[in-house]
Amino acid sequence: METSENASRPVHLERLQDLFVKLLFCEQTRQSYCASPRTVLERYDLSPDYEKVLPDPDSENFKVEAHGRRMRVWKEAFQWFPKTIGMLDQGLQDANAANRPPDFNAFLSSDAFTDPARALLSPDGSGAGYENISKFFFWVRATCATSRPNADIPLRTTLHTEFAYYLITTSQGPCEDYYQQFQEGIRWRETPRVELPCYVMTGEFRLGRLMKASEIGPFRHLPDLDKVVEAGTGAAPNIM
Repeated sequence: METSENASRPVHLERLQDLFVKLLFCEQTRQSYCASPRTVLERYDLSPDYEKVLPDPDSENFKVEAHGRRMRVWKEAFQWFPKTIGMLDQGLQDANAANRPPDFNAFLSSDAFTDPARALLSPDGSGAGYENISKFFFWVRATCATSRPNADIPLRTTLHTEFAYYLITTSQGPCEDYYQQFQEGIRWRETPRVELPCYVMTGEFRLGRLMKASEIGPFRHLPDLDKVVEAGTGAAPNIM
């Protein structure tokens, strides 16, 4: 017979995992927890007893582990988005920029990184939440407003080109059925909501910029990258 305590345990485990991930990847959360563990536990609706379960985030071992995990995510993102990350970094160094872009640590601290609903399903079939490349794409698209009419076109073009390359590459190996739609290529508008010019990346990784309506015809069947969306709230969280 399942008691009310046992019935609620998975919910507590989910919140505990959320906090543990935040401690590893979000420096603000780690510092807040070091200053007042009970305040942070209360924020996650966890009893003070859970302090005994969590590791000491102020220990050197934990800091080394957290740094290693953050670096692995950064290397994974940089593998697929080197030019996008370069453009964001360049914008951060521009003291005169009107709208400074977010840095990579902001991504690791965001809900976009920790919420499994904010990503595509993992290509290997393990479900939602294990895949970081689409998380980064959706996060940049949202935080840098690359889907709005006033988008930074060079950033939008670079972001879309690199993500298209990832999706096509993924589709051409063993993968979830979802990714197979990208085998022949992907298209997207240069400027959001403006039909032309538009870009096409074919299944052979040829990138073309189309200027005429007559040129679009052979590629209309390709998926529109602006219509690629997150897995959504139906994605189940991963409880290790």
